[in-house]
Amino acid sequence: MILHPLRERHRLVPFPGTRLLSDDFGLVGVALPDPKQPNRIWTIQNVFEPLPRCLGGIRARCLDQKSFVSFIDQMSLEVLLGVGEPGDDCGWAGTVYPSPADLNWFGFCCDPIDLADDLFVQELSLRDDHPVLPNGLELQRRVHLDDTQDVIDTHILLWDGDRETGRCPDPRLETIEARWARADREKVRWKFL
Repeated sequence: MILHPLRERHRLVPFPGTRLLSDDFGLVGVALPDPKQPNRIWTIQNVFEPLPRCLGGIRARCLDQKSFVSFIDQMSLEVLLGVGEPGDDCGWAGTVYPSPADLNWFGFCCDPIDLADDLFVQELSLRDDHPVLPNGLELQRRVHLDDTQDVIDTHILLWDGDRETGRCPDPRLETIEARWARADREKVRWKFL
């Protein structure tokens, strides 16, 4: 196991104001073939803290060779890394490791919280060049939502500020979705890009 997310909670220290973990557990830069599309290779970019949802482990943000972003949960990640074998007991989750062929396999996917974390990481990168982001700024991102959905999302920055407090710039995670609006979502076929 990479770590026991309940017993080793002290190791799960996010950077202030983020869910991005300061310890990457040696995972950043690790390349993983997608078990559903073996010619698709995912490289881990960042590691995020667990969320209060069914699995509870860390999450890794990954990019593939065509710059699509996706996340993978700790249980699926441990199987792909070979530190957990399908059918064996997953000591921290209270269940067995699934196989990529199982219906309960999560693998590479994004839920709304993962998408918010990715948007926040991309916004942080934009802030390297612009301490205050200009209104109307457009951001395109390629997203692998699940095994059946790849999309190109276009987001527009509404205002780099908090409407309630007037704080500008507003680089907080908790207001990321109020700053940006998705203007377009185009479904694409990965293998044809």
